[in-house]
Amino acid sequence: APSACVLVGCWLLLNLQSAILAELLIDESNDSDSDVSYSSLARSTLGGGGERAVGTLFVVLMVATLASQLSKAGGLVAPLLGLPYAAGVVVVAASLAAFSAANTPRLVSRANGVLTAGFAASLAVLCAFGARLADPALLVRADWAACPASIPSVLQLLVFCEVIPTLVALLGSRARVR
Repeated sequence: APSACVLVGCWLLLNLQSAILAELLIDESNDSDSDVSYSSLARSTLGGGGERAVGTLFVVLMVATLASQLSKAGGLVAPLLGLPYAAGVVVVAASLAAFSAANTPRLVSRANGVLTAGFAASLAVLCAFGARLADPALLVRADWAACPASIPSVLQLLVFCEVIPTLVALLGSRARVR
């Protein structure tokens, strides 16, 4: 129950935050002829200081997310290539940077879509085969004291806000976003 409460609570917080952000982005895009970003939204609602603060916080969030993902990927790749952990992280980072720099944003986005679909399919297969190994008796252990330490990781896993401007731009209208 504690883990479920943390997951559902974090999801609810981020989902509500995303809905509010989507509404603000739609309103801003209706008032503007150009693409709306966090920067332009913050500038129009909070002024120059707010724009700088939001931009800084967003960069920190993106760097933290990227560092987390590169760290995990490097840890997985290093043993496969017989490299130390740090070298594995460098290989992953350099490979992704080279791919992104050498291709169009459209191709990079398509590759991301294919990889995301592959991840979802892998997760479905893993859950299908792993479900028989589950031991429901382990779910009766509840340690509420362990929950606060897990909240930053759960929030990091459930980050929605970084994609909201893109989704609003792709969907276009308030009715489609809702």
